[in-house]
Amino acid sequence: QPPSAPAIVSSAITCSSGQWPGEVAWSLACSDGTTLSGGAPYTSSSPIEVVLGSTCELNMTDSCK
Repeated sequence: QPPSAPAIVSSAITCSSGQWPGEVAWSLACSDGTTLSGGAPYTSSSPIEVVLGSTCELNMTDSCK
């Protein structure tokens, strides 16, 4: 038998705009190779899927000087 597919976890991603949306940026990188990035506002068009047990790192920036 072929190996079974890994279990998948999915989640919708949203980032509100706040008062200064042009200053907001973010990126998500997961150990299974999944990546996603954007600004504000952001709403995912479909849920992001990662392999169960993966670790993810979320980096957020505010370019206000």
